[in-house]
Amino acid sequence: GTSSEDRWFNWHVDAWAKRTPMSGGSHHFNLRAYETARYGEDTIPTMVSRLTMFQNRYVRHLGDHWTTQVGQMTSVQRSFSSLYPDIQLLTFNPALFAQLEWAQNGWRASGGIRWEWNLNPGQASLRQVSKYPVGKRFNSDPWFSWIYNEASGPIARIGLNRSLGEGLNLRMSYGESLRFASIAEKYVEGTLTDGISIQGNIDLVSESGNNWELGLVQELKSDRGSMLLEASAFLLNYDEMIEYTLRPQTNDDGNIIIIDGEPQFFFQPLNLGRTRIGGYELSLTGEGKVGPIPVRAVVGYTFNYAGDLTNDPAQENMRVYLDNFFQAADSASRDSLILAGSLLKYRNRGAFKADVEWDMGPFTAGFAVNHQTFIDTLDWYFLELIDGLANYREQFTNGAKRVDARLSYNSPQGHRFSFIVNNLSNGIVSTRPGILGAPRHFMVRMDFAIGQGAARRPRPPHAPPFPQ
Repeated sequence: GTSSEDRWFNWHVDAWAKRTPMSGGSHHFNLRAYETARYGEDTIPTMVSRLTMFQNRYVRHLGDHWTTQVGQMTSVQRSFSSLYPDIQLLTFNPALFAQLEWAQNGWRASGGIRWEWNLNPGQASLRQVSKYPVGKRFNSDPWFSWIYNEASGPIARIGLNRSLGEGLNLRMSYGESLRFASIAEKYVEGTLTDGISIQGNIDLVSESGNNWELGLVQELKSDRGSMLLEASAFLLNYDEMIEYTLRPQTNDDGNIIIIDGEPQFFFQPLNLGRTRIGGYELSLTGEGKVGPIPVRAVVGYTFNYAGDLTNDPAQENMRVYLDNFFQAADSASRDSLILAGSLLKYRNRGAFKADVEWDMGPFTAGFAVNHQTFIDTLDWYFLELIDGLANYREQFTNGAKRVDARLSYNSPQGHRFSFIVNNLSNGIVSTRPGILGAPRHFMVRMDFAIGQGAARRPRPPHAPPFPQ
């Protein structure tokens, strides 16, 4: 086998302010600076990404039932990586937004609109970017030229919430979306294994679509705790959906290139055309006491059917799509949909997650279970190229499951010492085709609180290091 060493250095700074003028309304300012860097075995970083975000919102109440807000958000990211060699990228993302909210007699409604831009001037500095109006191209400046310059146009969203009784709410929403292709999708290059590489695609166009959601939320409270139950159904429609696709490397005659006996293939992100993804989610979040022991739990399950409308255009008809959606819950019917090309590749039907923790004086113990169902279909030549992948898929037809456990001690000074075991059963876990997850591993973590407010409860060990 092989081994490698990675070291990471991360930092972030958050600042915020609020101004409330006598004329009414309030101004909210938020600033974040963030950096993550990866080092190999020496002191030269192999990847550095610096992100700065600034948001300014103006909020004003109009009478007893209306609230409006307008604002802007701007992010600037400078990054380089060994995965996209010989270039350093500067990405500039300004956005404008406006929203109106109304609430009365158990009803709540909101509507908003947003404009976004995605600009990449290559090696240009922020000072050079700010010289020009947003969205305008200036190739005449010898020090400044756009690598790409994209705009979203107006993107709308609408939400409605109705109280149906004590703790029971119905929510409905419609939203439009536009996702610009990421830096990784445009530029990342690398090698997965012998004969398979990764190539970026600078010609990708933006992914757009809309989503619909209908949900029911029930909150239950008692003297011993509270529980939030939620059930929702969703439907997402995409145009020019971006997805990595395995492609052969061919010569001028159209034949597959063979090097040292290995046929050459590469993964490349492509715009797939129209897709439709429907599904439902069930979740439970609660905290309370089991006897004298405080317990907290989060449990959720998601089912989805990812229809490929390009390969199976009959699914453009909603009745046909819904017939396929309900058939997909049955394994035999799902197999027939796979053979017909109705499903997107590299997808599974669902995922289950559970996280439970409980307190025992200064100690907190917990465990987490993650299970993803079997990935339905892959490109046939991907199965041929990755040694052992076909055998893995024949053996592990129930998907991938992982159990993690943790134990922590909270000191009176507000410090936290944690012992964490990931992949407790040391099982073979693969949530992405051809890539095995880590075996059982142990981690010791220490969280220290410094200064005023140090006695506050630190973040649990399974929480992300930075807000998402």
